[in-house]
Amino acid sequence: MGTAYNCKVVVVGTWSGAVSMVLSDTEGTFSNEWFDAPEPLRKEFLATALAAKSSGLDVMVSLVDHPPDEHQHGHIDEIYLS
Repeated sequence: MGTAYNCKVVVVGTWSGAVSMVLSDTEGTFSNEWFDAPEPLRKEFLATALAAKSSGLDVMVSLVDHPPDEHQHGHIDEIYLS
């Protein structure tokens, strides 16, 4: 399991079957960083991120590979509306 953060969803979308989102930590640890959803749960992660974005809610995420390598996205292990 990764480290938990409370985040704003800045951008969320799909590209070639992948689900990616830009997150900003509400405590200021990081801002506008890209993360990818895991393969088996992409639809569920996309639905949660879209619900947060459209309703103005934050998400609680467990992030793996944070901070991400400058040339790759980090990975989200879990996501919940908060």
